[in-house]
Amino acid sequence: MGEVDFTGLQAYEEVSPAVVKGLKLLRDLDDYDTYWDFILKGLRRDLAESLPLLADGYNRYHYDEKAEAYKKVRSKLSRCQSCFLILKDIGVLTNEDVDSICRSLEGGIGRLNGLISRMEDDE
Repeated sequence: MGEVDFTGLQAYEEVSPAVVKGLKLLRDLDDYDTYWDFILKGLRRDLAESLPLLADGYNRYHYDEKAEAYKKVRSKLSRCQSCFLILKDIGVLTNEDVDSICRSLEGGIGRLNGLISRMEDDE
């Protein structure tokens, strides 16, 4: 069986570094003990689930199945972006920590919007 390659999927290429950077950043906050911990846990979960879900969509055959998986990823990435901004606003993270991650997530969300739109047009 050949190695799976996501080179042609620009959304993966754009989002993957941001997801990895975000997960590493959140790893350093393991001992953060406040009532904001629920945001950290949800953010970790959504980041960790986004790339496998994106890969799942990429490997789907039918356009409607691909579009549905991409919509789920888009929702997770959008929620991640919002959570990063909340954590920045409350002082858990800094602008420097969050800005590049949010820009990359926004780019990936835009690419997913384009993919979803094309797939819905092709149905």
